[in-house]
Amino acid sequence: MKLTKKVLSLLLSMLLVLTALPLTFAKTAAPADGDLLLATMSDVHYYPESLAQYRGEAFYDYTRGFNCVWDNLDGVVESAFAAIKRDVTEKGLKYLVLTGDLTTNGEYEGHAALAEKLRALKEETGLHIYVINGNHDVNNPDAAQFVTPDGLKTRAKMTTPKDFYDIYYDFGFSEAASTFSAPDTGKAGALSYSIDAGAFRFIMIDAGKYTADNTEKKQDVKETGGNITPEVLEWVKGEAAAAKEKGQTPIAFTHWNLSEMNYLHGEILQGFVIDDGYRLQETFADMGIHYVYSGHQHVSDIDVTYSDAGEKLVPVITPILTQYPYAFRESAFSVKDGQIDARFDMLPVDDAMPVVSR
Repeated sequence: MKLTKKVLSLLLSMLLVLTALPLTFAKTAAPADGDLLLATMSDVHYYPESLAQYRGEAFYDYTRGFNCVWDNLDGVVESAFAAIKRDVTEKGLKYLVLTGDLTTNGEYEGHAALAEKLRALKEETGLHIYVINGNHDVNNPDAAQFVTPDGLKTRAKMTTPKDFYDIYYDFGFSEAASTFSAPDTGKAGALSYSIDAGAFRFIMIDAGKYTADNTEKKQDVKETGGNITPEVLEWVKGEAAAAKEKGQTPIAFTHWNLSEMNYLHGEILQGFVIDDGYRLQETFADMGIHYVYSGHQHVSDIDVTYSDAGEKLVPVITPILTQYPYAFRESAFSVKDGQIDARFDMLPVDDAMPVVSR
């Protein structure tokens, strides 16, 4: 028993160290020199006040499974954005990426309200803000509202892929160097796009199961798990090749995790690790994508793995913003003479401003 406790203590210490771990390695094909400071937020699960006018027993039953701070979501988001504003000024932060589950259950009004908050942040700071969808965001029939005096749950307007594209057009799609498909095609992966970010290329991968060609029930209804279809994977390969040709360092973003953190994550909590994740780790590393950001699991984790060819992959999970540990991530990349230095830090949402209760 004492030995087990010591082993667990050692593993926990190693995990904490990893949250601010600098990683350095050289790639076979040298990318162009360049620096990047990137902030990532995940799993905001935003729910607007307009849909929660009557917060009774039904409302808290509905939100209980998320364990977010429902009575103070705006305060948490505003504090996190205050830290972003500070780092734009003090550190030269230029990019913010949100890796999915932007809303509670894909409520249209929730997406629209969050987009307005992002727009205000973008206009004030000049920040480049990009989003990708998560399993809660699109074609979700669980979208709900509490707007009648009896406090009962009624259906809210859910968000279609085309709605998502239109709402967040100014947060990635308008700047896209490439897109996989049009969002009204009804095809899996239609919200995938890429961004030229100087010496870097962001590959935003829609791995959601919400269209009949990619869901187990063959319906246009969201499912928890994620899957990169063969067609989307070919597009990703093309983006990695385009990045290499331009001397860019590719960084991939999706909602679903490529690697499991532990046995429970991989074998029991189904739907968190993307389908065929082990094969994708090999494929991504060998195509030159060495960093993949995700969310979904609501925790912070950084892994390091190698393909059979010796190529390194660093999957980075950003924790939930609106639930413990109430944090987001900032990553600093520096590329020089073919060598990539990367540092990953986790910041509390109230790093610059206390969370103000409403």
